Amino acid sequence: NKIVELALWDTAGQEEYDRLRPLSYPESDVILICFAIDYPPSLENVTDKWYPEVTHFCPDIPIVLVGLKSDLRRNQNAIRLLRAQGLFPVTYQQSITLHTDVGDIKIEIFCELVPQTAYNFLALCASGYYNNCLIHRNIKGFIVQMGDPTGTGKNGMSIYGKHFPDEFDSSLKHNSRGIVSMANSGPNTNGSQFFITYFKHQHLDGKYTVFG
Repeated sequence: NKIVELALWDTAGQEEYDRLRPLSYPESDVILICFAIDYPPSLENVTDKWYPEVTHFCPDIPIVLVGLKSDLRRNQNAIRLLRAQGLFPVTYQQSITLHTDVGDIKIEIFCELVPQTAYNFLALCASGYYNNCLIHRNIKGFIVQMGDPTGTGKNGMSIYGKHFPDEFDSSLKHNSRGIVSMANSGPNTNGSQFFITYFKHQHLDGKYTVFG
């Protein structure tokens, strides 16, 4: 029977609020970050502006990422208007590109199927955490593993400041080449390390979180 006040303020692009907004962060219990499915730049703002700001002022407060107006993902009028601008609605599989010294790797991220894992990975990418990371494990015919800034394979921290739990979805399997999953040292020990499969390895299902 407790009343909870939820305040939504759209201050994006208004520089005068950049100085005032930090005043609203103290005593916050949770941060709700929203983006619009029919406006892809709003998702870019999450990684470029909102996540860095929120984690600076609220390093230990939980963050909930919410995609709004998902009903417009298949709305033909909305799709037509976006195409006229060279854009498309934000998809279930939002993609990023990893730049390596042997070529680029494009990864589609299953944001809505494994949201906590996807948000961790995208936020680490946006923060530059993976810059200059080495591929510390490469097993022919099995996997290539990376994501530890020390290059030893023994370290790596999530954006949550601790290990976070596994997320499994029945539609996500290690059933082909190029599957991207979180590396771990046991159940619910996900951090920053991840691996990419060379071939299908379905014995990994239910043990490692597939997110791309």
